[in-house]
Amino acid sequence: MKWLVALIIMLKRVVIKMNRKGFTLIELLATLMIIGIIFGIAFYLIRGTTASTLTQMNEISDSEIFEAAKMYAIETNRQFNRSGYVCVSMQELVDLGYINGNIETDKIIKLKRNIETKAIEEIKYVKSCN
Repeated sequence: MKWLVALIIMLKRVVIKMNRKGFTLIELLATLMIIGIIFGIAFYLIRGTTASTLTQMNEISDSEIFEAAKMYAIETNRQFNRSGYVCVSMQELVDLGYINGNIETDKIIKLKRNIETKAIEEIKYVKSCN
């Protein structure tokens, strides 16, 4: 019980020493400015992270494109030339639903098949198929 009385006496002394009852306008403005800066930085970081994630989700990797080209060549029974090459345009892959997403459709994919094993061993982008 003595500690409670001592606590009350200390609190009264603190209240007596503290004459003012509020904050000044400068203190309030400084606090609001600091909070605004913190929120601005947080908003910028969150917005940038969200935008880059959405961009990555819409992009298709080369390995996915090459797999789609392989599937297309096999499923449609595309004829490889004598040297073992066949070309597939990106537009064909998009039109037939092998690829969905935001991609450039002006590229051409050249696939090379091993004549003995008939396995596709090389895939690359080319300007034209000769």
